[in-house]
Amino acid sequence: MRVLLVVNPAARGVSRQTATAATERWSAQHELTCLSSHRHGFDEELRTAIPAAEAVAVLGGDGMLNRVANVLADLGSDAALVPLPGGTTNVVARTMGLPRRLEAANEVALAALAAGATARRGWGRLNGHGFLANAGVGFDAAVVRRVEANQARKARLGHLWFAAAAAREAWTAPRQVRLHAVPPATEQAAPGADASGGGAFWVLAMAGHPYSYAGSRALELLPPDRVWGDGLWMVEVRPTSVPTMARLALRLLTSSRGIADADGVDCRMITGAITFRSDHPVAAQADGEPLEPACSFTFRWQPDALRLITPGPGPG
Repeated sequence: MRVLLVVNPAARGVSRQTATAATERWSAQHELTCLSSHRHGFDEELRTAIPAAEAVAVLGGDGMLNRVANVLADLGSDAALVPLPGGTTNVVARTMGLPRRLEAANEVALAALAAGATARRGWGRLNGHGFLANAGVGFDAAVVRRVEANQARKARLGHLWFAAAAAREAWTAPRQVRLHAVPPATEQAAPGADASGGGAFWVLAMAGHPYSYAGSRALELLPPDRVWGDGLWMVEVRPTSVPTMARLALRLLTSSRGIADADGVDCRMITGAITFRSDHPVAAQADGEPLEPACSFTFRWQPDALRLITPGPGPG
């Protein structure tokens, strides 16, 4: 099989040794072409190389995976996308069932390709930018922006730097961000939406399994009875008291019930599009990559957008 291996040398889990080991392992089984994201003209080389590939493996974090996935979708490629864990959190790879260790993930991914375990799946788009795992406006996007603004601390502290940024934004975001849903005629507003009269300070759209992560722990945002389907799960969190927010965080960390039925939280699935607006520019992120702040955000579900390997169930 013709495989394109994209390596991000700047990713936290990627070193010269891990990149060499991955290259040797994949080239032993496939006709391999390697491409480093640090090369001059990387984007153009990527677009040129993808049409000749039957699979595209990405060794890096969720941000690089998102970047490659957007090119695959834009080109209408049928190449299978293979996420290899090389970043700090690796949400997509882990929710797809790949091991956290690169060596084990290589073997699982190679076995999936050999068995033809791939399938086309839908993904979400936020203001036209595609995302495989989740996209957020408000709180989590501000966390991402704060984390990415200091790459040295991110590389040195990892999840501790994420936690510090989250604590800072948890104090400021509920008082500063107000997002109001403007659903199209084909979508009904969620019961109780904007019941506080103040709008949401955090809107999260999930296009993959409804997990996030705190270190090695999978945080289940939706309870087990919320069946995953062909659409986007939208979670809107309204401003509430500090004690209530603390209880919400504790529930997320210690329980598998999710937060969908918690006070101040609205949850629904959409299969079309929905727009949120704010009176002033608000931060946004897609798969952990900061997007330009804006006053209007349209989430849209795009079915059958990409081909992915299907190695097994996620950690839930």
